[in-house]
Amino acid sequence: MLPSGMHNLVNLRHLDLRGTSLEEMPGGISKLEHLHTLRSFVVGNNEDNGIQELGGLSNLHGSLVIKKLENVVDVRQARSARMLEKNHIDHLLLEWCSDDEMVSNTETERDILDGLKVLIMKGYKGETFPDWLGRCSYNNMTNVYLESCKNCCVLPSLGQLPSLKSLHIEGFLELKRIGDEFYKSDSDHHSSPIAPFPSLEGLVFDNMPCWEEWNVPDPEAFPQLKILRIERCLMAYSGEGFLVCRMFRK
Repeated sequence: MLPSGMHNLVNLRHLDLRGTSLEEMPGGISKLEHLHTLRSFVVGNNEDNGIQELGGLSNLHGSLVIKKLENVVDVRQARSARMLEKNHIDHLLLEWCSDDEMVSNTETERDILDGLKVLIMKGYKGETFPDWLGRCSYNNMTNVYLESCKNCCVLPSLGQLPSLKSLHIEGFLELKRIGDEFYKSDSDHHSSPIAPFPSLEGLVFDNMPCWEEWNVPDPEAFPQLKILRIERCLMAYSGEGFLVCRMFRK
């Protein structure tokens, strides 16, 4: 734990908590309105150390890890974090506790993605991702890393992210098939749909032991792909090797 009087350091500019085992933030950290660097925020269960405390930290820059998102209980808390106003945050890691089996409702995190370049999600407990994750309006998103989403049986719709260059998907233990949903969501009303993954250069699938089928419905998909890695996907290596064949059938 950090000292309870941390909120009195009103002139503090940099608080780097990387590599610590902090359980939760001290109360009232929103009063550190001059804070420029935070790096890590651990969501607590109390009103004075919940995610809403990020709302007062309007000068944050660079990268930020938000841990224990399972403690965000409603949309109002997430919106109070005012992440849309933090224009200088371009790297964001969203992390759910790996020991907690509770299924988080990521609708509460919807408003913290706009303007990001790098998104990392670790330990998400749901079986499917919300539609907003792959919205084509996230024009700045270049890197997406999804790890240890062990209950997910369907990949998010990421194919319409126009600037996405690197995609790493790891630890989807229940996923058996990649289908049309990976390329374009039914809820995406983009006026002029683009070829799926127009800028993607690197694609990695790792530790997906049940994965058997990969369907690529659009022959124009992945026009810029340079690197494809499939590791620790035992079912994909068996049979006739149809995954790679269907991927590069043209």
